[in-house]
Amino acid sequence: RALFPALLVVFSGWMLTFIYLPLVVQRIHGGDGLATAVGIALGASGLVTLLASPTIGAIADRVGHWRVLYIAAVADGVLWLVPWLTRDYWPFVVAFAVVSGIGSGVFSLSFNVLAASATDAARARVMTFAYLPLNLGFIVGPGVGAIIVSRDVFGIFPAAATFEIAGVLLLAYAARKRIA
Repeated sequence: RALFPALLVVFSGWMLTFIYLPLVVQRIHGGDGLATAVGIALGASGLVTLLASPTIGAIADRVGHWRVLYIAAVADGVLWLVPWLTRDYWPFVVAFAVVSGIGSGVFSLSFNVLAASATDAARARVMTFAYLPLNLGFIVGPGVGAIIVSRDVFGIFPAAATFEIAGVLLLAYAARKRIA
């Protein structure tokens, strides 16, 4: 049970960046060809995900799921500051793609640790709610983001970093309560 709030916090930051990405791209790219520019940023993110997520999973199989989840989530949290610092389109696309790709590995590993944290008798019931933290993150992240973007659209990236690092702290607590 402790994993659900931890993962909600981790994924809220990720979801707020996706929701407000078009506003950031508009700010750094301009209005001409905006839809294409947003599509390229999201497409690049998808391409990096195809490489990063299985790579992170393979490392986790060798080193340990919890250990790699912590390392990847902390790295992702810190790397959310790179798009915040980037104000040119192509460097931003690369930074966003990398950090989002690592986030997809964190997302994938969350299913592994969630399944391993439940008893055999409860695993199916627990896993039916596996998407709950991400779905609630679609509520919390954009809700917080609405306040942030009214001041500075680039503020979503430090917010994502804060969410992710806070989520890592909650993951540490959840790791102590592994069997549900």
